[in-house]
Amino acid sequence: MSTHAIVVFIDNEYNEKYTKEKPYAKAYVHYDGYPKYFGKQLKNFLDNITIRSSIRPGDEIYKSAVGMGCLVAQFFSKFKTDIGNIYYLHPDEDNCHVSYIYYVTINENSNINITVKNSRNNEISLENQ
Repeated sequence: MSTHAIVVFIDNEYNEKYTKEKPYAKAYVHYDGYPKYFGKQLKNFLDNITIRSSIRPGDEIYKSAVGMGCLVAQFFSKFKTDIGNIYYLHPDEDNCHVSYIYYVTINENSNINITVKNSRNNEISLENQ
């Protein structure tokens, strides 16, 4: 059985218009979306990225991103390795019928944060996954 998940990208760095109700972008994960697998991969990917306001000499893909648009593009570049499993969702599409929702935000200090909730809306830590 597949463990479905959604990644919701919310850009709070520059603009308050993106909220959990109106995200910047979404990705659907059809299988292996549970925290011990996908959550761990997502955390490892995001932990290595520094958010910048502009490109600097020496910046590398998967190590730096210029805002949320660049981060989302890198997410798809990294995780979409085959047909199926990872899909782009329109930000207005519903979050129903998934086991986990991963909220990825950039705060006003350009820090990337991940919050994970299960289908019962309980928050789950990725620290010990």
